[in-house]
Amino acid sequence: MTVYTLLISPVAQDDLKNIYRYSLLNWGKSRANGYLEKIQAQLWILTDPPEMGVDRDNILPVMRSLAVESHTVFYQTDNQQIKIVRILHNRQDPQRHIK
Repeated sequence: MTVYTLLISPVAQDDLKNIYRYSLLNWGKSRANGYLEKIQAQLWILTDPPEMGVDRDNILPVMRSLAVESHTVFYQTDNQQIKIVRILHNRQDPQRHIK
């Protein structure tokens, strides 16, 4: 069984911060914390198995995505690493925000 490490890119870390800020301003601390925890839980779920997401080679090679409520996690796997590239709202165009 392959053990994967989880790497969150700096821009994806910014995405998480922005998601939290927006949720905090619009829905309060309790809901913001809960929503962020759901996203973070899904990131860890990707480590077993990472192939569970949808193939998104149309965006970048070996790109996959996984929906989490109103957001989509975009990630790549390489050897024993899962790299979270972006976490975008469903209204955002991944072609525009992922390079």
